[in-house]
Amino acid sequence: MTEVETFGRRPAVLTKRQVVRAVVSAVAATRRKPEGAIVVVFVSGPTIRKLNREHRGKDQTTDVLSFALVDFRVDHKRTSLRAGDLFIAPSYVKQDALKAGEDFKTQLIRVIVHGTLHLMGLDHVKPAEEKRMFALQERTLKKIL
Repeated sequence: MTEVETFGRRPAVLTKRQVVRAVVSAVAATRRKPEGAIVVVFVSGPTIRKLNREHRGKDQTTDVLSFALVDFRVDHKRTSLRAGDLFIAPSYVKQDALKAGEDFKTQLIRVIVHGTLHLMGLDHVKPAEEKRMFALQERTLKKIL
């Protein structure tokens, strides 16, 4: 089973168990097996904006950033302890949920699934990729809820 760790101030509407379930469900949906833990970090809006600016060159707040970590080997031993990190800005997710008329908890789970799918190598740059990724995201979300 995928190991999941959480850090930061998790919103009260979401239990750690629900975070773990969202990550594990998204990983299972991809049929991939990550080596190492997936770390979910809840951060402030200014922090995620800074990360977005520094790592993606976009000076704006966003809901989730995914950073897959390279699993490099030395003498055939795994040295990476993490498969990747998700940074989530609950304040931004809450605003997004309000604008969309969506439940905050549901939107948080959707964002965790979305970020995890990115960690597993899915993307939505091209229309066909976007269709596949968002369909998988919503199917996974329905199974969780």
